[in-house]
Amino acid sequence: MNKFDLEQSVDDLCGVSEWDPILDELEEMGFRNKEMNKKLLKKNNGSIKRVVMDLIAGEN
Repeated sequence: MNKFDLEQSVDDLCGVSEWDPILDELEEMGFRNKEMNKKLLKKNNGSIKRVVMDLIAGEN
């Protein structure tokens, strides 16, 4: 399905594509590091509020 792309496979399994609107919102807020945002979304189970709090607190 993902042509042996491990990162894409993990993203698909975690439902990351559902997070595209959230990633767009984070970018509009000025948080432009998409990879960091994905990492924090995984950590926080898709909660934009928790991601923003982590970003503001400087947690990675």
